[in-house]
Amino acid sequence: MKLLIATTLIWSFSFSIIGNVISSAVDSWSLAFYRSFLGFIFFLPWIKKSKISKYQFKLIPIGALQIGLMYIFYLSAFNFTTVPRVLLFTTTTPLFIAITDSFVTKKLRSSIYLLAFFSTLGALIIRTTYFDHDDLMGFFFIQCANICFAFGQILYKTLKMKNNDNTNIYSDFAFFFFGALLVSCGGLLISPYSLSLSLGIIDVIAILWLGIFATGLGYFMWNRGTVGVSSSTLAVTNNLVIPLGLFVEILFFNSNSRLELLMIGACIIIASIVSSLKIDTTKA
Repeated sequence: MKLLIATTLIWSFSFSIIGNVISSAVDSWSLAFYRSFLGFIFFLPWIKKSKISKYQFKLIPIGALQIGLMYIFYLSAFNFTTVPRVLLFTTTTPLFIAITDSFVTKKLRSSIYLLAFFSTLGALIIRTTYFDHDDLMGFFFIQCANICFAFGQILYKTLKMKNNDNTNIYSDFAFFFFGALLVSCGGLLISPYSLSLSLGIIDVIAILWLGIFATGLGYFMWNRGTVGVSSSTLAVTNNLVIPLGLFVEILFFNSNSRLELLMIGACIIIASIVSSLKIDTTKA
């Protein structure tokens, strides 16, 4: 659980950095490539050819789905809508995790749906607003991203819990990010844009932070954290980044938001996380 919270704190800055700091010279396809590439390079030194296993190769399509494809949808949304609305549109992730968990485990558990509903409700209370046509396009892209991220989390959690191979966890994520890199490279080939190379110093710093910390270290910690919690706790914790991300947006970028709604929604999300942890303790 500590890894999930630590990752959430890192990710809470990502939305504002992408929406307010990265310049228009860096298109979403290029940013997806840079983040996947830096994540891959970060873990590449741990690969040992003599210890490559079939299990590690299974991580490639999971990384391609959870990060590669998700990034293309997620980053494209910033072309149509604002940071606060992107945060709002991610509220459905717990519901997608509940559905994915039922699909993968072939078990229908009412508790995960109930907790996911309250987490989503808490996030919706934080931010309700008027939507125009561009916002709806952003909503569509974020829902596609949410589905990819939800499936990727459950698939990694399931694979890791079933795997008894004592592989190096750091080299595991080199394969994970290699899958993401394959998708982002393919995205660049079919995109209407060429790789963004005219980068300012601020762009470079932001990309390095997003690639090494938010992507490389962030997804490593998050996926490691998924193994230690139930799917219910994983689902509701996904929405903790929403109040934290909005707080960062308000604090550093003067975004308008009703603080009382932010506090109420945050309390509901935290309460759903605590409830899930208590349920897990009772079962144990």
